[in-house]
Amino acid sequence: MRNTGKVLLMLAVASAVAVALASCSGSSSAPTTSSSLAPSPLAAGLGGADNQILSETVSGFLSGATDNAYFGFSVASGDFDGDGVMDLAVGIPFDNNERGAVNVFRGSDAGISESDVQKWTQGASGIGGTDVPGDRFGYSLVAGDFNADNVADLAIGVPGDNTAAGKTGSVYVLYGSNGVGLVSPGSQLWSQGSGGVQGVAEPEDLFGASLAAGDFNGDGIADLAIGVPGDNTAGGNAGSFIVLYGSNGVGLVSSGSQLWSQGSGGVPGAAESGDLFGASLAAADFNGDNVADLAIGVPGDNTAGGNAGSSIVLYGSIGVGLVSSGSQLWSQGSGGVQGVAESGDLFGASLAAGDFNGDNVADLAIGVPGDNTTLGKTGTVNVLYGSSVGLSSSGSQLWSRESNSNLGNPAEGDRFGQSLSAGDFDGTGYDDLAIGVPGADVGGNADAGAVIVFYGSATGLSTLRNQLWDQNGLDNSGGAEAGDAFGSALAAGDFDGDNVADLAIGVPGEDIVAVVNAGSVNVLYGRVNHPPVANAGEDQTVAADNQCLATVALDGSGSFDPDGDLLTYTWNWSGGSASGPTPEIVLTLGTYTITLTVDDGFGGIATDNVVVTVVDRTPPVIQEIKAIPEILWPPNHKFVPVAFTVRAKDNCDANPVPQLVSISSNEPVNDLGDGNTSPDWVLTGSLTADIRAERSGTGSGRAYTATISVTDFSGNVARGTEEVLVPHDQR
Repeated sequence: MRNTGKVLLMLAVASAVAVALASCSGSSSAPTTSSSLAPSPLAAGLGGADNQILSETVSGFLSGATDNAYFGFSVASGDFDGDGVMDLAVGIPFDNNERGAVNVFRGSDAGISESDVQKWTQGASGIGGTDVPGDRFGYSLVAGDFNADNVADLAIGVPGDNTAAGKTGSVYVLYGSNGVGLVSPGSQLWSQGSGGVQGVAEPEDLFGASLAAGDFNGDGIADLAIGVPGDNTAGGNAGSFIVLYGSNGVGLVSSGSQLWSQGSGGVPGAAESGDLFGASLAAADFNGDNVADLAIGVPGDNTAGGNAGSSIVLYGSIGVGLVSSGSQLWSQGSGGVQGVAESGDLFGASLAAGDFNGDNVADLAIGVPGDNTTLGKTGTVNVLYGSSVGLSSSGSQLWSRESNSNLGNPAEGDRFGQSLSAGDFDGTGYDDLAIGVPGADVGGNADAGAVIVFYGSATGLSTLRNQLWDQNGLDNSGGAEAGDAFGSALAAGDFDGDNVADLAIGVPGEDIVAVVNAGSVNVLYGRVNHPPVANAGEDQTVAADNQCLATVALDGSGSFDPDGDLLTYTWNWSGGSASGPTPEIVLTLGTYTITLTVDDGFGGIATDNVVVTVVDRTPPVIQEIKAIPEILWPPNHKFVPVAFTVRAKDNCDANPVPQLVSISSNEPVNDLGDGNTSPDWVLTGSLTADIRAERSGTGSGRAYTATISVTDFSGNVARGTEEVLVPHDQR
């Protein structure tokens, strides 16, 4: 006989619970694979400064945390009260001796509310059934609008539930209500082989171990895929999945339900014992026909030895639902998929869909938590990109902790890819991928866990701006501890209504004070980057020094970033550049338009200009003025041509211009005995003059004073004088 606990533990380690993000919003029952926001160059992403920690110790609960409850084992987002803000459902499947429970936290403009909380258990608050040890109510969760009332509903997996055939498993559905949230009236209980659901219930089928929601028949109403990975289709745990279709005003119905298993009905592959077909599920539109398709994880598939794993994709059809026509089987090392299939890889243990390259067609991330890298079984994630013909290996990617040097220290047993979730965490219009690494060692604490985020772009996922989160890097966190398993479950949703996805991270092994493995959930909030403001300072006019150079102090200290991001500063002008907020630069004469560019490191860039004018304010230096001739004789009252030579230098102008400005005399023009002639001088050129050779008969001689200016090209003027003498007597 199979051991249910052992199989469930295997599924947990392999992250068999896949929380499909499509159709989580109550605003539409069709799967949502990309943001409606227009692509923007600005990006910020998840931040740890305002994160929340949720647990059963927060206000709103009648009972506190208990040992080994594993709060946060599963998480899902959906707008259960129709207020336009995502709410958060948290599974506690091991609560109360593994009976299980689900807590629902309401989202608000301020984020997750810790006071307005619902707690759901079997057989209470109007929910049917009876909770018994081992049921594991809340093992898996998914949200979708199954009754087309524009409010999300919640499907809850109970894979250990007792039915008439034993511990076969079941699924509960609670319906959302505007302004109220989830309510028990109208709730449904589904199990295999009853109520029109196809298949035969058998002990340890694990019906409900995984769930996904999507509109598989194109009627605008979400449908529900239910994983039955323990189903005996071809020996123990070969696996299957069931599809229940949604209906307007009614909800899920068994009419038209489908049962799928590997190797039957056109599904590729061969069903084998231990395949765990249906251990993970993800719904999204992989071929762009506006109908949801379904990816099915088969982590135990023997593609290259035991548990190498595979993933199968069935495509949706309008008016029909899922069909096997065009179905695909993917595994590592075949069909162009990167990597090498090896025993124990568990390819397909987790799945997530998102539009990572912004082409309005969903792409698929496939977790391979047991994959071998250069450092052992650390785990990887394969990404296949969608197209008009469906998923393709063209351009596929293989990610690991070795993809970039800033992703911590990968090690054996990290389980990179055990959980996955996609959402637009930075508001760029491209979905990003969060990857759980619950086995990561942090600061010497074994299996403390981590989450790595790769951001989307026009070319798909990239290491640009990738993030590594662990509990040591989060505010309001008690820090990383051994066995926390941070990142065991992930769910993206806009919990604060800002149109940017946030991320809920399950930490099921968290100890709360003295309560061992009580569990918690960290919520990291996404944000759109706000661009910085550049301020290059006031325009400046600066005087050149004696080398005709000016040292200019640029001042960008008035620049700021509204998000508090650290800015880098770059200054550029014709012929030069500088960096830093307040650099000093050396310029020659001229007028410069200098552009300051500030960059916040998250794609936010701003510029501002400052005009700097370097001027020459230093006049030339006159070194010598000489008159030729310097002495006029004889004093015959006639004009004598006189030329002036000037030697001058200037710090900037190699050829300053001299000019004869004026001539004056120390005697009157017509004095006693000088002949009464006028004028006594005439300027004949820039440095020439005719000067009359005469002087007063009664004086000691005449001195003509010539004033010379020297002007540089900046207009600075120096003046000097030179005398031309007419002596009274020649000695």
